[in-house]
Amino acid sequence: MKTSIRGAAALALIACLGAQAATPGHPALSHLPLCRDVSVVDACRIDVPNGNFAGFEGDDFAHAYEFPSWRPTHTVAEHIVPWRYLDPGNRGGGQVEAGSTLTLLQRGDSVEQRLPLPALPTGAHVTYAVHAHTATWTGDSRVRMDISLRDGSGVITRANAAVVMNKVSDEPRSELLAWINVPDGTNPTDLDIAIGMEDGLGRVPVSDVVVVRAQQDDPVPELAVRW
Repeated sequence: MKTSIRGAAALALIACLGAQAATPGHPALSHLPLCRDVSVVDACRIDVPNGNFAGFEGDDFAHAYEFPSWRPTHTVAEHIVPWRYLDPGNRGGGQVEAGSTLTLLQRGDSVEQRLPLPALPTGAHVTYAVHAHTATWTGDSRVRMDISLRDGSGVITRANAAVVMNKVSDEPRSELLAWINVPDGTNPTDLDIAIGMEDGLGRVPVSDVVVVRAQQDDPVPELAVRW
């Protein structure tokens, strides 16, 4: 019964709003409805602004390697808004000219964003899955994702995941996936996401950040890889 409800909700939403951009390797994710439009028992997506780091809505700037080039350019930090580029070593990763996607410049660099969450009914037992794709330009890189649920009093709970990559690629296809359960008796208002290059040399592209909410016993088949 859950599958039919989920499918009906997705079809209704797509009919009204149009299909969302597909996530490479996860074609079914684009068919999940947004959480604000469905019941808490249905698997759904939380909207992630600029989740593929391709530019904010209305971004009409020129980007590296694009032609024609007479339009003005902007920085990585400006391109990925509302994400923030963190550069603890002050090496200028957020201030270089933006390409059409995101690349973390050096070890220690990261991006972060805080997402507002829909209110949950009392007694809801839900989990959030945060997905991203990454790659390494030089091999032997480790990328880590840290996520936390917050309410008005601060952090409720935290989780993290990491992926180690040895194969050189400029196309983000390595899977990075973290899960976090909502503790009983809490109602988080926000989800913090941070993705950073924890170890390695060279640049690390990141893309395809998707957040899914589901029941804690739901395997969420839409997250299965289908390359």
